[in-house]
Amino acid sequence: MPFKACHRACPERYLALLDMKMAIAMLFNSFDIEEDNTGRGAEPIERLSFTMAPEGLRLRLRLRKRV
Repeated sequence: MPFKACHRACPERYLALLDMKMAIAMLFNSFDIEEDNTGRGAEPIERLSFTMAPEGLRLRLRLRKRV
């Protein structure tokens, strides 16, 4: 994140991070997220770098039906 640090830090950085968290929460609330297995039979492998993340993992978003 390009918010910098010390006394020259972005004064709205906390609001921006809160907005990002709210957007992700709204996404999870509106969609069902499931693994997409179509066309790929291989299991996702983990790649070790600065952070560990699955490599080759595909997800599908399906809009939830409103009741």
